[in-house]
Amino acid sequence: TAQTLQGMARNPEAIQGWLQLRAAAEHYQMKVHRSSSMTQILETLEADPALGHVFQDLRKNGVKAALTYCNEELMMDISET
Repeated sequence: TAQTLQGMARNPEAIQGWLQLRAAAEHYQMKVHRSSSMTQILETLEADPALGHVFQDLRKNGVKAALTYCNEELMMDISET
């Protein structure tokens, strides 16, 4: 929403997190185009007990949820896959 974006504009950490999230999204988008197994990887990650709740939250709350996870160690675990 507009309020979320206005709040981010006043918060350098939020902007940095959002930019990191965009970079990660672009990275994985390129991987998807190169690999037909990406869907399988995401399904495996979603089934992982340590990461499943993240995917559920992302599906339910979208970008707002993504911003809460962008600086967490869980995102590092996902990026190592």
